[in-house]
Amino acid sequence: MKLREGFVSSSSSTSFTIVFKGDEPTEEILLDALGLEPDSPLLGLGCKIVEIISRQIATKPRYNSFDQYVKMECEGNADWAEETVREIFDRCGEGWTIVVGTVANDSDDYVEGMLFSHGVEIEQDDLIILTGDQ
Repeated sequence: MKLREGFVSSSSSTSFTIVFKGDEPTEEILLDALGLEPDSPLLGLGCKIVEIISRQIATKPRYNSFDQYVKMECEGNADWAEETVREIFDRCGEGWTIVVGTVANDSDDYVEGMLFSHGVEIEQDDLIILTGDQ
């Protein structure tokens, strides 16, 4: 019989949506969307946030319609992401791409943990990023 020593932690994750019109946003566009100046003391934090968002864009499925999203992701289960995606498609119309990513509270990455706890909200003409229960 094996005994496990240590502690058990409770982990959780939260969804966030990245919505863009046209070409995939570059790291420069994402950094600019955060509103940080090149000499900002928060530039390192901003670059880390952009890295997390860029990784999600590169690895998660893309959806070009609400029906496509529901068919691939939700299977009839209502959740925050489904409601948010519906609102975004209703508001934005066609020509937008949605990526639904996740961040975890138990990540070794302190910035990912911060995104889990505090979220981020960006709404621009061609880019929307919403984290958590916005």
